Amino acid sequence: MEGARFDALTRRLLIAGAAGGVIAPLFGSDVVAAKKCKKGSKPCGSRCCPRGQRCENNICVRACNQPATCAPGSRFPACGGFLPSPCACGTTPSGGSVCFQPPPLLTPCSALTPCDAATPCSSGQVCATACCMTTAQFRCFDPCAGPFP
Repeated sequence: MEGARFDALTRRLLIAGAAGGVIAPLFGSDVVAAKKCKKGSKPCGSRCCPRGQRCENNICVRACNQPATCAPGSRFPACGGFLPSPCACGTTPSGGSVCFQPPPLLTPCSALTPCDAATPCSSGQVCATACCMTTAQFRCFDPCAGPFP
């Protein structure tokens, strides 16, 4: 008797699983397959970031070595780009580094969109350090286009 009950239950589970496998794609799924990338690159949204870049806000951005500090007298280290739009190296809320296009000189922090780990920037922008007087605050910037030498 137990064997017959087990067989019936097994049969129902197999049929339900097969039907779910056919029906689930019709309704969508919350499970998103991870992007498979070549060795040395990293998944980022629907693409892969090449070596030397990292994923921020679902876009590949160039990482840099010396993020700026907001200490008096310090400057944002350059990290490539071409005049009149050089790039600056800043820190992200996650602690990584990113090359971004700084705003025009003398742009007040109040004119820049604030961001943090809980409040990301709009699509296509990155959250990075802005020096508001001598206080580091995160603001949204356009990332620098690359690659750079």
